[in-house]
Amino acid sequence: MPHLSGVAVITACAALAPRIALLAFLAARGTPDPRTVRAFDPFRDPVPDAMLGAGPEPERERVRTAGDRCVQSWRAWRNDEGTADAASGAAGALSVAAWCSWALGSPVRAQTRARYALDIRPDDPLAALVLRSVRAGSGPAWERE
Repeated sequence: MPHLSGVAVITACAALAPRIALLAFLAARGTPDPRTVRAFDPFRDPVPDAMLGAGPEPERERVRTAGDRCVQSWRAWRNDEGTADAASGAAGALSVAAWCSWALGSPVRAQTRARYALDIRPDDPLAALVLRSVRAGSGPAWERE
């Protein structure tokens, strides 16, 4: 992954609101326009069904690719001896990767990625949510077409 692409992923994943919007985008059916993604507003927007593993099953290849790109971004950050300023983004990218693994029904990989995210940022809410879901044995309940 080119360095600038990794930086873009780390930057986009630094805050929780864009990550929640990205989960909804990743789970959307068809070919959604990336320009329509906007940050999640916790005061106005309902929690996306995708975050909870509900609704139509996402396209597995898109979710897998997104998870892999998030992990690649984290690796690039780690290999460059990432700055503390980008730590939230690196943890955020890993937490999105953890959600992607969970959404694909891969709890061991989801747990590993969530733990790495929490090693960087012990207070990362998405990583903590994925880890709690895995520990509780709760997986997605996608509607299959």
